[in-house]
Amino acid sequence: MKYKAFSIKDLHIKDSFKFYFKIFSKAIDIIFPPKCLFCQKIILDHLTICSDCFKEIEFVGKNKCKRCAVPLKYDYGEEIECARCIESSPVYNKLHAIFYYGDYLKEAVHKFKYTDKTSYSKFFSTYMVRSISNEFKNFDYLTYVPLHYLKIIKRKYNQSNLLARNVSRLINMPVIHALKRVKNTVPQNNLKYTERQINVKDVFVFNKKISNKIKGKNILLIDDVVTTGSTVNECAKILIEAGANSVSVLCIARAYV
Repeated sequence: MKYKAFSIKDLHIKDSFKFYFKIFSKAIDIIFPPKCLFCQKIILDHLTICSDCFKEIEFVGKNKCKRCAVPLKYDYGEEIECARCIESSPVYNKLHAIFYYGDYLKEAVHKFKYTDKTSYSKFFSTYMVRSISNEFKNFDYLTYVPLHYLKIIKRKYNQSNLLARNVSRLINMPVIHALKRVKNTVPQNNLKYTERQINVKDVFVFNKKISNKIKGKNILLIDDVVTTGSTVNECAKILIEAGANSVSVLCIARAYV
């Protein structure tokens, strides 16, 4: 039996590229091994964290308010709302948070927002997608909490926009630029609950260029950290007033308040 001589032409270009790219990637990993995003310890995979750092992060569990995801002391069941949501119901339908905003995560989020650690967005967005993978079918568009242009100039990027874009790539859902921030307010960090509500009043406006897109649609609003919920609630209010059918929120972390 005669065999046809093997020729390089028989290889598909795509397969060849994958083969050489894999070799190249392995060589790069040897020279520049993957490191934990948080502590820089050498690990096996890129854009993730080591087991020691993972232990320091607290995932949002079942004991939470069904609307705003604030942690509750006891397990009252999945349909319970916290006292604050009962007293003043949020405009948004539901808030989905991945982690609680403990000290370890605070440091990581601070680096992500203020020290050019944009690679963190891929790690965070991966967990954001995993956490509500069964619910994305309920939404039509992603949008995000905007920054004032002066803060973007200072930071060079909007962390919530980065998260939204990465989530968009993972689930193939379009991001719309639905909101604009027209006031450069003081940071919310050190403000009390009522002060935060006042601080975000009339801060956001709707982007009228997409009026036809948003009417009757269900929107998933992306943010990094939710503390009292004043900012995302104000954003949801603007979106509902513009004609959205519903707004839910997806964030990295929920503060203990």
